Amino acid sequence: VKDNETKICVMCGTRKLRREYYKQKRAKDGLQSYCKLCKKKADSKYNKAYEQRPQRKLKMKQRERTPQRIQYLKQWHKMRDKHIQSATPPWANKQAIEDIYKKADQLTLETGVVHEVHHIYPLFQFRHLFMGLHVESNLTILTQHEHTEEHKKLRKKHTGN
Repeated sequence: VKDNETKICVMCGTRKLRREYYKQKRAKDGLQSYCKLCKKKADSKYNKAYEQRPQRKLKMKQRERTPQRIQYLKQWHKMRDKHIQSATPPWANKQAIEDIYKKADQLTLETGVVHEVHHIYPLFQFRHLFMGLHVESNLTILTQHEHTEEHKKLRKKHTGN
C-alpha cells in the first residue's frame, strides 16, 4: 500500500486507506481528518449530548403527545379553523382555494418534499398591523422549508425577534 493511498486519522492515530474517510471539499486532500469510524463515534457522542441540553429536552417534552398537548392542539386547530372561516369573505372562490390545497398535496406526493399553502398576507394579526384574507389571490405554494423561512422573516420584521 502506497503512502498516497493512506492517511492517518487525527483522532485514533491509525493509518487507514483513503476510502475509509468521508469526503470534504474544503480539505487539501479532499477528505475529512477523522476516519469514518471515529467520525461516527464523534457524531454519536455529540448527538447524545445534544439530546441532553435543557432547551432540547424542553422542546421534546413540549412535543410529547400528552393529554394536555392533545387538548391544546385540538383547541388550536379549532381556533385556526374559525379564524380561516372569518377571514374568508362570501365572494371568495372556495373551489379555487380547495384546488390550491390539493395542488400542494399533489406536489408533496410527486416530489417527496413537503409543500404547504402560504398566505402572502398573513391571516393572523401582528400587533396592530394588517390581517390578510383567505382568498385564492392571497395564497401561494411553498416548500415547508421556504414556508418556515417566510414566517421567520415576518416575525423578525414585525417583532424584532
